[in-house]
Amino acid sequence: WPEGFNSKNKLLPKNVGKERKQFADMVIACSKGVAKEIKPELTREELKVVWNGVDKTKFEKEAKTKSKSRRALRINSRTLLISCIANYREQKRLHLIPSIIEEVKKLTKEEVRCIIAGECPEWKEEAKEIKKKILQEIEQAGVRNEVILVGDIRESQKLLAASDVYLTTSKAEGLSVSQLEALASGIPLVTSKVNGSLDIKEELKDKNFISIFNQRETPAEIAKKIIEANKWAKTRERKSQIPRSMTLEIMAPRTLNLY
Repeated sequence: WPEGFNSKNKLLPKNVGKERKQFADMVIACSKGVAKEIKPELTREELKVVWNGVDKTKFEKEAKTKSKSRRALRINSRTLLISCIANYREQKRLHLIPSIIEEVKKLTKEEVRCIIAGECPEWKEEAKEIKKKILQEIEQAGVRNEVILVGDIRESQKLLAASDVYLTTSKAEGLSVSQLEALASGIPLVTSKVNGSLDIKEELKDKNFISIFNQRETPAEIAKKIIEANKWAKTRERKSQIPRSMTLEIMAPRTLNLY
């Protein structure tokens, strides 16, 4: 059940909300926060939480090839590389990233690059408008060389292997698969305060691998978190940090047990 749904949302089944009729035997939420959000909308439906999971071995293996992955992207070893993988949807708030990168530049002597990867279907007006807004923000922030839009990618592990910090600015998330992939690649998260990020922090053994900012924090404050996350990660061995409870190894049998 995606975060952000409520009884006013058009995508909800018509018999949920006011009429309070049972519409399913079970509702599966991908985070505790989502479960809490949807619970008031249900009547007799059983509510279960099963976290998303990723195959950590694929990302662990690729994470050991950071130098090779950087060469493929033409990013040198001294560059601070920030990545974000997201579809062009309003809830992702990708237009906030250029102003954050502008502030990151002020805080470091390193070269800075931010790669935003994600599908922008030409037939989808919302996506086209969001891309237009991102490009406008890039120009306004003066980060044309620093923020790179690469479109859809097939192998996220290669980009993540090359990255230093993973950034998300979403207004709402259930439990972000890309955040789990970043942790499996051994890179720290700087993320907005949404349901999924709170679940991740709760499950993480090393809480330093996630830095959460609230919706009121300024680009300068978020930039400082990125710099701090990068400095801290450099003192640690690069290895997977994904909680075992959020791996495919655990998610698959938990899902099967529902049926």
